[in-house]
Amino acid sequence: MLLQISKVLFLSLFFHFLGISQETGSVDFDDRPFQLTIKKRSFILDRLDAYEAYKIALPEEKEFLYWSNFARLFPQNFRDSVVIPFLEWQPRLKGTYANSLLKDLLNQKPLTFLEPYLPLTEAARTHASDLARLKTGTISHKSSDGRGFSNRMKDKGIKYCYAENIAESPQNSLVALLLLYLDINVPSLGHRYNLFNPSYTQVGVGVSRRANQQLVVVQDFACSQ
Repeated sequence: MLLQISKVLFLSLFFHFLGISQETGSVDFDDRPFQLTIKKRSFILDRLDAYEAYKIALPEEKEFLYWSNFARLFPQNFRDSVVIPFLEWQPRLKGTYANSLLKDLLNQKPLTFLEPYLPLTEAARTHASDLARLKTGTISHKSSDGRGFSNRMKDKGIKYCYAENIAESPQNSLVALLLLYLDINVPSLGHRYNLFNPSYTQVGVGVSRRANQQLVVVQDFACSQ
């Protein structure tokens, strides 16, 4: 069977008191569908549904929000029921980065719930839509009008302690999340750092689709404002 190989990009940025750090990674990806059959936890869905930002979310945004929280609340379960099946489905992604993720998830203590936050959602959606209009393989924390990430956050009243992950996905938003966790070819593991950071309690997710149907996913984090 001949598999189509696509290049997938992901980009992380986090703000801290010493400045702003940014890294870009990429990985070759076999274009064959990955779908999970495990049943979702109803209490996570119920808790998410209490937030207006989740109620207005698109289906792919809701998927991303659910699995982000599932991974934080049940890191070992996420490892066994999601990450390992994904690596079996995409064996070319196995290696040093995958092994370090499996180890991290095995040792990770449960983290705080990420609350969908409307201002972050608006910022993430706007940026995802902006990026989706660009040519394939182009992602950046800077908007097409030249505004940087910090400016986009401050425009929404987010004044301190924030971060952003961006990923392209040839399939669904769960695949985008898994690629961010794997962080292949990103030595600092910046995306994984953001996802594992216990300081972040609020999140916004924006998903937009390019003309070639590839997803652009933007995930914005913040501490409680």
